[in-house]
Amino acid sequence: MLPGPKWETPLEARTWLIEQRRVLKWSHKDVEKAFFSCAVKSDLYIGPGGGSRFDRATEKRVARFEREGDAIPDWMFWMPLVVQHAQVAYEDRWDWERENIPQHSDVRREREEEEYYARLFELNDQEIALLSRFREMDRDEREVLGAMLEPQTFCKIRASLARNSNGSKL
Repeated sequence: MLPGPKWETPLEARTWLIEQRRVLKWSHKDVEKAFFSCAVKSDLYIGPGGGSRFDRATEKRVARFEREGDAIPDWMFWMPLVVQHAQVAYEDRWDWERENIPQHSDVRREREEEEYYARLFELNDQEIALLSRFREMDRDEREVLGAMLEPQTFCKIRASLARNSNGSKL
C-alpha cells in the first residue's frame, strides 16, 4: 500500500536513510520538510477527505529511528519517493508528482469534479475527454487555444484550411 521498498530489517532501512542523508547533505529537519512536501500530496498519506494519517517523518522521529529504531515506521516507506521528489526541478514537479505519487489527491479531486460536472451537464465521453485534455495544458497552451477560438481568428484558420484542402468542407 505504501510506495517504498520493503526492507528486510530495520537495520537495512536505517542504513539506507543515513546514507541518503549523507549523500544529500540533509539534516533531520530537511528530511521532515522533504517528507511533508511529497507525502501530503497523496491520499495514502492524508486519506480521502482528510481521514486518518500515517505517521509522519518529524525531525525527532527521524533522529530516533536512526538511533534506536527496532521497527520500520510507516513514514520510512515514503522515503525513496521523497528523495526522488526532492531531486526533481521545481518547475517540473507538478507533472512529476501527478505521474509518480501514488493516489495523488489532486488527480482524485479532478476526477471527482469531472464526474460531477458530467452528471450535472450530461456530458458525453468525448466532451469529458476534451475537458480533461484542457486541464492538462499549461498556461501558454491554454492562451494559444483561447486565441485560436476567438471568432475572427477561428474564421481565418477555417478559411485557410478550406483553401488548403481544395474546397473540402470542415
